[in-house]
Amino acid sequence: MKKLMNIKSAYKTAGISVGVITLALLVFSFNDDLFQISKNLEVFAGLYKEVNLNYVDDINSAKMIKNGADAMLDNLDPYTEFIPESEIENYKLQYVSTQYGGIGAGIYVREGKILVSDVFAGFPAQKKRYTSW
Repeated sequence: MKKLMNIKSAYKTAGISVGVITLALLVFSFNDDLFQISKNLEVFAGLYKEVNLNYVDDINSAKMIKNGADAMLDNLDPYTEFIPESEIENYKLQYVSTQYGGIGAGIYVREGKILVSDVFAGFPAQKKRYTSW
C-alpha cells in the first residue's frame, strides 16, 4: 500500500514539474516576443526621428507614417489596410455601415420576368403590394 502511495506521489510530482516547466517556457517565449516587438518599435521610432530631424528637405510626417504602415501591411493579404484617423469617418460610412439601402425586397428573374421573393418589414416595398403588373 505504501509503495502505491509513493508511485502516486511520484506521478503527482512529475506532473507538477512538467506543468511548471511548460509554464516557464511559455513565459520566456512570450517575453521574447515582447522584446522583439519593443525592439522593432524602437528601430522604427529611431528611424522616424532621424529622418524627421536630419533629412535635407521638409517632410510630411503624417504621409511618411501612412506610407510606412502601408508598406508594412503590403506583405499580408489584400484586405488588411491602415486607415488614418483623419479618414476613419469616411471609411465607416462607406464600408462599415450596416444599414440596408434598398427598397426592402428580395428579387429574382424567372423566364424573363422579375419576381419579388421577399418583402422586408418597415421598408418601402412593404407599404404597397402589387399582385400583378
